[in-house]
Amino acid sequence: MPNLEKNSSGQFIIAGFRDENELINPEFDYQSQTVISVNNWIGSGEASERTEWGFQDGSFVFSKYLVDETYDGKVNPILVEEE
Repeated sequence: MPNLEKNSSGQFIIAGFRDENELINPEFDYQSQTVISVNNWIGSGEASERTEWGFQDGSFVFSKYLVDETYDGKVNPILVEEE
């Protein structure tokens, strides 16, 4: 899982990674060969994080991290990238 920091513009950036040994309620997309994990944050679940791992060369490799920190009642995650 990515470790996050905010840059000077207030956007999340990936500042490193940590191990994740298990996922809660993961989904598997057979077409794209991707494992998807969604963690709802505190509250009604409108704020969350989504992590994706693609299957490459016999193992799953981190591919995407999206965050919705808005608490605005909508599901509108943004892609977090390395700076």
